[in-house]
Amino acid sequence: WLSKSDDVASRILLLEEFSFQEDRKLVRNLVVPTGNPDCDFKACGMNKQTPPIQKLPPDEIRRCMEPWKCVTIVTKTARRPHLVVRLAQSVRDSYGDLPIAAFDDGPDDYSEDIRQNISRYPLLNYVVGDDEDYGIA
Repeated sequence: WLSKSDDVASRILLLEEFSFQEDRKLVRNLVVPTGNPDCDFKACGMNKQTPPIQKLPPDEIRRCMEPWKCVTIVTKTARRPHLVVRLAQSVRDSYGDLPIAAFDDGPDDYSEDIRQNISRYPLLNYVVGDDEDYGIA
């Protein structure tokens, strides 16, 4: 279905460019001792390697046999509903109908034809922002 986003709930906090550049300068000039002679990057010591993921024992593995109950596809777009419809058709062809949440920066001035195409996919939730571009996509 085609719906509008909540103006207040969907706002993204925009950083002032100057503050962003100042923070970036601090990080760029940061020198962290690495303890690794092979690393010649100034901030090598900031990146910590994560331990490998431990596999679950076989008796603890639970497989999802019905993907529509455990998978939701989430995508963003900027005024390209035809590509979201193409995605929905590709998913349908490959896996059957799966829930899809698509977020569009809007505004919502789509033709009836586009709305009909979107409505062919009952598990496609197409959310369009108001007429202000919040930069979601």
